[in-house]
Amino acid sequence: MLGIILGISAGVANYLGIVLQKKAVNDMSDEAKENMFFKTLVKNPVWLLGLILSQAVSAVCMITAQIYVGPALLPGLMASGLIVLAIGSAKINKETLQLPEISAILFIFGAVILLGLSGLSIEVGNFDFSQVWFFINCIVFTGVFIVLSFIFEIFQRKMENVRAILLILIVGAMYVLSNFWISPLIGTIDNIFTGSAIWVEWILFLLACVILVLTNILAIGKQQTAFKYGDASKLVPLRQFPIQMAPAFIYLFVFSSAPPFLFSIPFLLVAATMIIVSSFLLGKRQAEI
Repeated sequence: MLGIILGISAGVANYLGIVLQKKAVNDMSDEAKENMFFKTLVKNPVWLLGLILSQAVSAVCMITAQIYVGPALLPGLMASGLIVLAIGSAKINKETLQLPEISAILFIFGAVILLGLSGLSIEVGNFDFSQVWFFINCIVFTGVFIVLSFIFEIFQRKMENVRAILLILIVGAMYVLSNFWISPLIGTIDNIFTGSAIWVEWILFLLACVILVLTNILAIGKQQTAFKYGDASKLVPLRQFPIQMAPAFIYLFVFSSAPPFLFSIPFLLVAATMIIVSSFLLGKRQAEI
């Protein structure tokens, strides 16, 4: 239960922080935006609070949640922050939520309930990351997404009509790897610093450090490029497809875990689908923010 609460808190803190930063920018005068943009922002307590929530509080909650629920449930739990984004965006623009947006919020509530009932948590703190079979699974899983990203990269250069879609799928793949490799980082860091780690843990730790940096840099760059060629309100939700679908494979194949209940995987997949649909329904709000 604590892991679920922390996962939800991570998503809420992230999106609430983004909303507060957006509000601070909107409240600036035209003159300040033109001549003293960053200087004005860093003096604004609302913007600073938003920055702390989205970058610090969210990160702490996310990392801590990984210890209790692992990478299978966390992406879906963090998507609950879309509720805050929808309400916050409507308030900033002085609008009321429309029926599709209200439906999206209800879908997210339902998805979180299904995720909690699925029981697909992975206690990273109790998992043995020194096992060679797990190391091999990590390499295979990562390799698949890297190869897919390379394929998408090649085709986006030749197929202008779907360039934006392929670029945003690369972004989603990078976030899948980033979300996953937090677990090996957390699971090995204690043994690394106590000097008791074996070679498998050392390699996992070093790979995690490199992959987490590179994937986030690539994701940011590719996302901005995708926005040059396509509508952000459609692309941002599409990014959720690999992010929400990958956890089932992580649980079953990377961690080689057996579902605790017959309905666990169906619940996870239905929840993922509900989140993806909700993201599309809230696409305009996400693009506005």
